[in-house]
Amino acid sequence: MNILSRLPRLMSLILGCWLITSAATAQPQDTREYFGDTARFSALPELTDLDKALAEAKRTKKPVFVNCYAAWARPCVAMDQYVLSHTDFAQWVSDRFVCLRMMMNTDAGKAFAEKYDVRTYATFLVLDADGNIRHRIKGGSMIPEFKEKLTASLDPRTSLAGTQAKIATGKYKRQDLFHYVTALRTAGMDSLFNVYAREYAKDLDYADFAKEGHWMLVGLFRSADSDFYRFFVSHRDLFLKHNDVRKVENKFESFHTGRLLSQACGDSPYDSAAVAACRADIRAFGMSDTAATAILCDIADLRGHKQYADLFRYMEQKGRYLDKYYRVHGMIDLSFRFNDLSSADEQALIAYLTKAVEREKNTRMGRQLDTFLVSLQTKGKGITFFEGSFAEAQAKAKAEGKKIFMDCYTSWCGPCRMMAANIFTKQDVGECYNARFVCVKYDMEQGEGIQLAKRFQVRAFPTMLILDADGKVLDTIVGSCSGDELIRRAQEACK
Repeated sequence: MNILSRLPRLMSLILGCWLITSAATAQPQDTREYFGDTARFSALPELTDLDKALAEAKRTKKPVFVNCYAAWARPCVAMDQYVLSHTDFAQWVSDRFVCLRMMMNTDAGKAFAEKYDVRTYATFLVLDADGNIRHRIKGGSMIPEFKEKLTASLDPRTSLAGTQAKIATGKYKRQDLFHYVTALRTAGMDSLFNVYAREYAKDLDYADFAKEGHWMLVGLFRSADSDFYRFFVSHRDLFLKHNDVRKVENKFESFHTGRLLSQACGDSPYDSAAVAACRADIRAFGMSDTAATAILCDIADLRGHKQYADLFRYMEQKGRYLDKYYRVHGMIDLSFRFNDLSSADEQALIAYLTKAVEREKNTRMGRQLDTFLVSLQTKGKGITFFEGSFAEAQAKAKAEGKKIFMDCYTSWCGPCRMMAANIFTKQDVGECYNARFVCVKYDMEQGEGIQLAKRFQVRAFPTMLILDADGKVLDTIVGSCSGDELIRRAQEACK
C-alpha cells in the first residue's frame, strides 16, 4: 500500500463520508431491499446514453445533469433514497436539465469515467450540449445544499467552468475569487482549492471565518496548536450563528482525533499532559461527555496507565460512541496487543473480544477481530517481537548470533494489520522467525520509525526487512504475503 495520507487527514475524511445522515421527506417511487434497507428509486426522467442526452440537450437548450452511478456505493444509493426520489425536487431538476444516469460498471461507464476523470462515488457532473464539463459535484448532500450546488452550475459567474475562465484572465474581483473557491470545494478539487482559498482568506480576520458562506475556509486550519484553533474554541457561539451545530462540533473533533486516536491505539507514546489539555478544551467548548474526543481521551488515559481490565470494561460500555467514525471502534479493538497483561487481564480481553466479534459479525472487521481473538487463545505460537530501540535490537542480535527481522508498518495500513493478525501469529512462522531473528516492528510515522523509514528508504506498506546485526539489508519484502512465503524468504536469507 502506497503512502496516501496521514492519520489526521484520514480522520477528517472519515467525518466527510457521512454527508447524508437523515432522510428527506420523500415519498417512495418504488421499493426493493438494498443493503438491507428498503430503498427509494430516483424520480428523475433519466436517459442512459450519453449521445442521446447530448442530442436532447441541443434540442432543449438545457445542460445535462449526469448521475455517475455505482450500485455498490452507499452514497449513490443514499442519494437515490433520500434526495433524487423526492418528487418536487426531481421536477425542479428535470425542468432545468436533461437527466442522464451513467452506469459506471458498464463499458460505456468506464470510458466515461476515464474521459471525465470520475474516481469517487457519488459524483455528479453538469455538461453543456457539446459534452464539456460545466460543473462538478463530489459527494452527496441533502436537498437544500444539493439544490444550491446545482443552481450554481446554471450561472457562469458561479459554475466551475465559468469561474475557471474568469480567474484565467487574471482580471477578477474578490467576489469572483470567492465563487471560484466555492466551485472548487464543490468539485472536490482540493489542491486548487487550498491554493485559491488561501489567497481569498489572507485578508480575513478569524471572526470572518464564522460568517455565512465562509465555513468551507475553516478546513484550511487543521492544527490544535494554531492561533485559529484557540479563537475557534473561545468563540463557539460566533461560529454557531451561521453554521450547523453538527458541523461546528465535528470541526472541533477533527482538530484532535488524529493525535488522540494514535494514543488510544498505542501507536504513539502516552502524553498525559496533552490528553488533559484536550479534555479541558472539550469542556470549554461545551462538548458532551459522550463526544468521540472525550471517549478517546478516556481510552488514552486508561491505556497509558495500564488499567487494562478497566479499559476493556470501558470499551464495552462506551465504545459505541466511536461508531460515528467508520471502523475506528474496531481499529482500537485490534490495537489491544499488550505484552504485559496479567492472566486475569488476558481473560478479560478475550471475553471482550468475543463480544466485539459478535458486534462486528459478518463484516471484514469482524473477521479481523476473530483472527486476533484466535491469536490470543493460541498465544506464544507466533512471532515474538522485541520491545526496544533498533540499536538495542542490534545489540541483542549480535549477542545471540541472530539476524534482525523488522516489520515496517503504519497505523492506517490495512495489509499491515492483516499481516500482524493473520500471518505473524502462525505457529510455523513463529518457530521459524523466533529461532533465526530478533524481531522488531516500528510505525514508520511515529517515533524512531520516522528515521528508520528514511534510513532504509521505506516508501510502501507493509515493508518487511531482513537485516544482519550491523543493519545491512539482506532481503526486502514489500506487500502482504503468505506464511509459507515468509518462511521461504527467511530460510533463503539465512543460508
